[in-house]
Amino acid sequence: MEKSTTIISSYLYQLPPELIQQIVHYLPKYSLAQLCLTTQRLYEICLPVLYTHLELSFRCHIHQLEMALQHRPFLRDIVRRHTKHLTLICRQSGSDMMNDFEKLLFRFLPQIHTFTFVDFHVLFTESICQLIQQQQQQQQQQQSLNNVPSIQTLEFRYCNLVSTTHNIHQLLSTMQHVRHVSMIWTDFSEMAISQLLSCLPNLKSIDFGANHNRIRTANDSALTTLTQYCFHLRHLTVSLQHIEQESLCDVLVFYGHQLTQLSIRCECPRILDVIAHFCPHIVQLTLQSTRRGGYKTNCILLLQILQKCRKLQSLELIGWLIQDIPPIVWSIVAKERRNRLRRLGWNNDISNNNNNNSIHTDDDDDKGGSWHYYLDDQAMLRQQNLNIQYRPVGNLEKTLILNSQELYEIRKSLNTK
Repeated sequence: MEKSTTIISSYLYQLPPELIQQIVHYLPKYSLAQLCLTTQRLYEICLPVLYTHLELSFRCHIHQLEMALQHRPFLRDIVRRHTKHLTLICRQSGSDMMNDFEKLLFRFLPQIHTFTFVDFHVLFTESICQLIQQQQQQQQQQQSLNNVPSIQTLEFRYCNLVSTTHNIHQLLSTMQHVRHVSMIWTDFSEMAISQLLSCLPNLKSIDFGANHNRIRTANDSALTTLTQYCFHLRHLTVSLQHIEQESLCDVLVFYGHQLTQLSIRCECPRILDVIAHFCPHIVQLTLQSTRRGGYKTNCILLLQILQKCRKLQSLELIGWLIQDIPPIVWSIVAKERRNRLRRLGWNNDISNNNNNNSIHTDDDDDKGGSWHYYLDDQAMLRQQNLNIQYRPVGNLEKTLILNSQELYEIRKSLNTK
């Protein structure tokens, strides 16, 4: 075992530093930290990768890092040049932690472009603005660094955003470089989300993830506020509960012609109709079904999206009833699968069934093999003598992902009809 380890180490030492850095990017942080302890050369190569993303969760961590940066010039230089992403995890008083971190940020971390806040039970919008302001002041003092980035991404995980009585619009210029915001299981009041969005005039991407917001009107208000302050949005993800479908439709109409990525919960057929008529430039679309609407209505509206959204390259249908997806989609999916099998030389695995009323999937059962889903009883009866496993569709839900080639074939088939 020791001999094999020595051989691997000798091979690793023969690689150029740039290639070793590319390799260690795939290691988890714990393994990367252990690798830094082996030799001085690997320490110098791996340390920039290890400190690219910095996570701080206790005040003592901040003080320890500050002491190390003061007394170790090599580490200080690595952090200043390579630390791009910072995650603050609140395990103690959030306000004290923010105050301690502002001092550290002001002195040693000028290259941060992504902030992630985790588990802040009370996170003031003013504190966020002030933190970004401190980072920009540090950038201005680092005259020796060229092309120093500004904060471009804000991420919130399991937080509660709280408004402040102070006027934060004077800090508006500090947030103008933010392009991306993500909120996952993050609650907020109407005033808090309004204050935050009002400081993000150049926002291009926002992810409203699900939350536990007890203020029923706050989630709906977030969509309305978004259209009032953020005019350059191109990527939109909405998984919020307790929102009026009319508000969501209004947002789609407002941003429709500039949206390229969209991911929403489809709770009524009107949303599909709005996407088909107002979002012609969508490239990537994700629709999560909530099992409302009728079979014919959803099929017709989905076909309209496929026809009118000509730039669509990826379509993901999450939790859709099989009968709500047009049969032509299943037909093209089965055809593309057979073509892929032929290209791989697996001719024996290609089904002899060419009936469009059957759906073949790769769901393996306990005995192995695949299932066929049938949209009517006649198709099922015709296949009983072929010794193929079958089960009725019923209320079966599936997640279907269509790639660019499949979407092209579907549009081509629709145009020929």
